This record gives sequence, C-alpha cells and structure tokens, in this order.
Amino acid sequence: MKKILLITCVVLAAFATSAQDYGQSVGSLNVAVDGKKAKDYVYKDGDVEITISRLAVNQVDFNIKNLTDKPIDFFWTDSYFIASGRSTAFQNSGNAMELLTGVAGKEINSTSPKTRIAPGTYITIKTSSKETYLFDFNYANKNYKETGNTPENAAIIALGIDGEMKEKRINFQMYTSRIIKELKKAR
Repeated sequence: MKKILLITCVVLAAFATSAQDYGQSVGSLNVAVDGKKAKDYVYKDGDVEITISRLAVNQVDFNIKNLTDKPIDFFWTDSYFIASGRSTAFQNSGNAMELLTGVAGKEINSTSPKTRIAPGTYITIKTSSKETYLFDFNYANKNYKETGNTPENAAIIALGIDGEMKEKRINFQMYTSRIIKELKKAR
C-alpha cells in the first residue's frame, strides 16, 4: 500500500512540475508570461512595477505601481494587445456587468480617459479585447505548425512618465497540449 501511495505521489509531482514549465492553464491552453506563471511574473524598472492579478482567455488584469516621486498617467487609448497576429486596442473590462448584460452606463464606443497613478500607489487595470481572443487555441497550434516557434502575444502598456509617453511590453507565450508534446519530444 505504501508503495502505491509513493508511486502515485511521484507521478503527480512529475505532472505538476512539467505543467509549471508551460505557465498557467487558461481554458484549453497554457499561458506563460515571459516564461513564468502569471502569479510569479513581475516587470520592474525605475518607473513602475507591473504584476498580473488575473489571466483568462479574453482578459488580463494588470497591477501597475508607480515607483517614482511624481504622478504617472496610464493611457487606455494608446495601450494595446498583439494577439493572434492582430493589433487590438485595450478595452476597459472593469465594468463586467456592462459587458455581460450589454447595458452600458456610458456610450459603448467611448474610450476611457487617462488614469493617474500617484507616487507610491498602484492601480489595477482590467483589460480585454472586443476584436479577438487574447489567447486563441487554434491560432497557437496553427502558428506553431507553420513556424516551429512557440506562439507569442504581447500587451503594450502606454504610460506618461515625466511628460513623455513610454511603452512597457509584457510578452505571453501560448502552449497547447500539442505544442507541449512536440517540445517534450524535442528535448
């Protein structure tokens, strides 16, 4: 009985370890953020620290912390995703009930104004795309088959820092079970 329990634990640990190599499960694929699970990802430079608080098939929530001693602006209209070979604008998904019901508290096509981030504080921006899935299973498989490379999407976050617009790029790698199988075979 002890042997069966030990073998089961070893097998489960092996599966858990191999899954960590390929990020976080998001629907029918795994997504890594610059090679890490979303919860472990941190982008940090002298201006900001960016982490991810939620990752789903069509939504990414970013926490952006201002590390400077001056206010920073986040620009909705200049931030965008590169997803499945397309460039698509950030959509503010902070009002989830409006998105689900289709009943808007403001004009549907209006854009969110810039958001100010005070020194030493952070904001959470809830983003999605109304044009395409952010993490598309079919695109990932097709892209991998055609190029042999792990498909990569990105979020470009536009910030106003010291009167200048600066873009921060966050890269996402997509792994389907087919891609993972091919990568393991190549090892």
